[in-house]
Amino acid sequence: MLAVVPDELVTDLEKRGKSKRKPSLREILADLAGWAAWKPGDVRRAMLSGGLGIDVICGIDGTWRLQIWREKLEPSLQEWKTVLKSWPKPLPEITYKRFTYNNRQYMRGEWKAQDETEDQPGPDNIEAE
Repeated sequence: MLAVVPDELVTDLEKRGKSKRKPSLREILADLAGWAAWKPGDVRRAMLSGGLGIDVICGIDGTWRLQIWREKLEPSLQEWKTVLKSWPKPLPEITYKRFTYNNRQYMRGEWKAQDETEDQPGPDNIEAE
């Protein structure tokens, strides 16, 4: 089964594929959020070189879920704060919950999109630092 990918995402992926530099955490999160917003309900996942996994889910109910995880080791509070700080748009205060699933240690937080018509985070919507 072939998926139809929006031209903007194809162009962005092609542009990033030609780059020799590693993408920043903010760029990775923007990609994950953009794809998650495009396919509500699906999990978008990235694995960082240091072994930290990041999952982003835009629920069909409008609730965003962000989780970080490691195999057999808990992610640190500092890792959680760094990921939140790198999110492409300012976030409300997010509390996290820890849980274990299939030998993975997770930290998960969620928040409701404040306005369904607002721009979703994505490669073209990264706010300046």
